[in-house]
Amino acid sequence: MSLDRTQQPDIQDNINITLLSHKTIHLDNGIPVIAFDSGNEEVTKIALYFQAGSWMQEKYAVAPAAANLLNAGTKKYSSRQIAETIDYYGAFSGNSATKDIADVSLFSLNKHLSKLLPIIEDIIKNPIYPDDEIEIYRDKRKQLINLKSNEVNYMAQTRFHKKLFGDNHPYGVYLKEKHLENIQQSSLQEFHKKHYTSNNCYISVSGKIPEDLFSLLNKHFGQNDWGGKKIIATNNYPIISEKGHHHILMPGKVQSSYNIGKILFNRTHHDYPAMRVVNSIFGGYFGSRLMKNIRQEKGYTYGIQSDMVSMKNSGYFIITADTGIDVTDKAIKETYKELEKIRHELVSCDELNLVKNQLLGTFLRMVDGSFAASEFFNTLYQLNLDEKYFYNFINTIKTITPQQIRDLAQKYLDPDTMLEVVAGDKQK
Repeated sequence: MSLDRTQQPDIQDNINITLLSHKTIHLDNGIPVIAFDSGNEEVTKIALYFQAGSWMQEKYAVAPAAANLLNAGTKKYSSRQIAETIDYYGAFSGNSATKDIADVSLFSLNKHLSKLLPIIEDIIKNPIYPDDEIEIYRDKRKQLINLKSNEVNYMAQTRFHKKLFGDNHPYGVYLKEKHLENIQQSSLQEFHKKHYTSNNCYISVSGKIPEDLFSLLNKHFGQNDWGGKKIIATNNYPIISEKGHHHILMPGKVQSSYNIGKILFNRTHHDYPAMRVVNSIFGGYFGSRLMKNIRQEKGYTYGIQSDMVSMKNSGYFIITADTGIDVTDKAIKETYKELEKIRHELVSCDELNLVKNQLLGTFLRMVDGSFAASEFFNTLYQLNLDEKYFYNFINTIKTITPQQIRDLAQKYLDPDTMLEVVAGDKQK
């Protein structure tokens, strides 16, 4: 069969997107396990999620350190033994913390799960946080801070979030060298004891799930309550958001980086799905208006984008770009020009249909296979949303009109409400 590559394939406007079916069971101690069972390869991903993100910490830097140093050593195994055992079985394990949540994950061939789950159990339940590993971690973070503080895009980003949320808000704070002193063995152990517990945990499994997996999980994580009580995250951090222009002078830099945006809302807001469509048209994909104007036509930047960022307790709209210092002002001017255009002019049906198909294709990729579907569902589950939200999102994409696009842009994207942060040297 030969393909005629001079002919564009027909656009499919009847894409049917479904979320893989899943089931939820509970271990004997009540931990929920969400399972996406699909695939042909004998591989499973297991992820344990805890209410242990930066939002929960009482001292800056403790939550990410507690997560990243879980596998630095336990009562049974050294960090080297943990790494060598996982590597020996051809598996992968990772642990991290975001602003909202922490996770420990394992990718493994099914035949090795019974050998590896005892390691993961010990990592989660019995980390010792050795002083020498803590010192290495602090030194690496110190080097990273010093390196990043010389980058215009990092400085613009950190200042933007500080001005957007406030310097003491969990979403506004970035790691500083003085925060590293909070990373002590006692503070990590205290945080772990309080947050890495069965009452603050849920488990996600995906792949070709073996028949004995649930009994294995119950053996290692479901026998008794381990750790302390359930922690309820309270939204007791006031948002102190600023607007207007802020400039970070970085002499000698040939590039500038700018962030423009405002506080909006997260996925739970009724207008979030529709605003994702607005954002895609404006700057949310490679063929967006910002890219066509500022990159393709003007050549002011290699890349510019906008995004609707959703977190557990808030969300925001942001535009980001790096430019040469001689064209920074011009690029910013064109950015606001595009904002005014989407707020006052109706998008054409052709452009809207293109963006709808792009978004539907993105959703199709996001739920393609059990691993991807479980990742996407986790973003919903952590916000107490379910698959109904997913299908409502799809319907919003398919049915939104040019008038709705304009009305939403007028309602939420007023330039006078925006915060603007620029980092770099003065324009010459």
